[in-house]
Amino acid sequence: MDSSGESIVTCIALTPIFLSLILHRLIYEFVGLSFLSVAALLVEFTVSNGDNLKIFNPRADTSAGILMGAVCVPSVLVGHVVRQKRMTYAWMDSNDLEDFRSEFWSALVSSVSLLVYIVVTMSYRKLFIPNKGDNKIWTVLFVLIPSLAILLIMKLPKVAFLVFVSTWLLNYIVKVFPCCTSLGEAVLVSNGLALYSSYAVARMFDKIAAAGPPISQETTVSGILQGILIGLLCIPWMYKLFGVGFTWLLGFYGFHQTKVAAKLCNAVSFYLAMCLAFVIITAGWLHFVQGLDKFLLTWVVEFVLQDMQRLYLCGYWVCVISMSVLPFYMVKSTKFEQIMVRKVFHLMVVVMFVPALLAQQAFLHLAFSAALAVFVVVEMIRILRIPPAGEAVHKFMTAFTDTRDSDLLIISHFSLLLGCALPLWLSGSSTHDRPLAPFAGVLSLGIGDTMASVAGYNFGSIRLTPSSKKTVEGTIAGIVSLLLACIIINCMLLQFSLTMTEWTSLFLAVICTSLVEAYTTQLDNFILPLIFYALLLV
Repeated sequence: MDSSGESIVTCIALTPIFLSLILHRLIYEFVGLSFLSVAALLVEFTVSNGDNLKIFNPRADTSAGILMGAVCVPSVLVGHVVRQKRMTYAWMDSNDLEDFRSEFWSALVSSVSLLVYIVVTMSYRKLFIPNKGDNKIWTVLFVLIPSLAILLIMKLPKVAFLVFVSTWLLNYIVKVFPCCTSLGEAVLVSNGLALYSSYAVARMFDKIAAAGPPISQETTVSGILQGILIGLLCIPWMYKLFGVGFTWLLGFYGFHQTKVAAKLCNAVSFYLAMCLAFVIITAGWLHFVQGLDKFLLTWVVEFVLQDMQRLYLCGYWVCVISMSVLPFYMVKSTKFEQIMVRKVFHLMVVVMFVPALLAQQAFLHLAFSAALAVFVVVEMIRILRIPPAGEAVHKFMTAFTDTRDSDLLIISHFSLLLGCALPLWLSGSSTHDRPLAPFAGVLSLGIGDTMASVAGYNFGSIRLTPSSKKTVEGTIAGIVSLLLACIIINCMLLQFSLTMTEWTSLFLAVICTSLVEAYTTQLDNFILPLIFYALLLV
């Protein structure tokens, strides 16, 4: 698949970020991000030639997407650096700015290490034939990564941890989930998880050294997400361990391994692993690392009951979710196309989450964490066909799949949830001059992407490219609707008088995000919110 259009649009989306770095005199970050972009572009062109991409088992009908995957996380952190730079001019401590700059360079090194891994893998598999042009890639990569490591020499253990974890994750995703993601998406996920893991490990060592920040409700809410993710990661390992143990016990006592016994053994192993992961590992992490002095469920109940508005939101969400049964019957009817039914869920995102983003961001942060845990557990039950609900869940979920899903892994619902949650998780509850940033996921997916699809499907006639399904009419509708939605949300936030800089930032963010939606073959539910979030910050 021709990826030139996607690469060009990605470069266009990076332009406001580069301009913002120059404007705020962040020259080192400008040079670093420029080198990363050039290196990623060279690697993408090389991977796209011939059969090199097949080495990494990508999803069918998608481009490599390496440029977008490599620069996405560093671009988000650049947005944090620029935002902190603006706030430093006013009243913020410069130490906070240095922390964000350190995170940016860590993400940059992680991205470069993934590019090196991709090049080395192609060379090792004997499917990569070097030529004069390819020598440039090796020169850029092997000169850049030692240089960045030298810049971070005071934090070399962190760099080593990031390089190891990110490359291990990329290798794991490519091998264990073949044809489920594009290479760029795998790079993005590996980079993001490695950075988050390094943050969690650093938090643990800070706690051991008694050097961490004081415990507050805000840090507890964000810490719950850490504990949940650690517990979720432990479930598969514990499931395998218990499965082997139960199988050995059955064989030791002379029981025959029938199909019924195997299913029962799998079910017991899974539910036991799930309970122990949350009761022991997650709760233990929250107690010893996050300093939570209560049982998790007790703390959550008390947190919800502190404000009646949170109870009202829970009731409101139950009513909206109960109506989600309607799309399941709509998809069975020939009167409704599947793509239109899926957009119903995108609109539900707006209806559900905008009120919470306006009034209860901390509570929504916690709710997103709980929803992620439920989604992951349900997907595990579906993949492993754990009785009694495994088959029923599989039939229900496959009714809403598209070409980006596979029989092994259904990622549409994950990407929609993460797309809405990531901007809020990244924003935290700190006050800053870009109040639209936490809304980036809900607006880009619930409004921009939805209106572009609906308008393009029903009224589109001029295709952007001969091989594309996207239309000019749909893209224009997405731009206009997303811009209007941003203006309305600004009014709700009492942001009536925006400066010229803020208007320019908003216009560029909307246009660039809509162009990315129109040209990308990557998972837009995951990519668009991060791009829009980064552009809103700069």
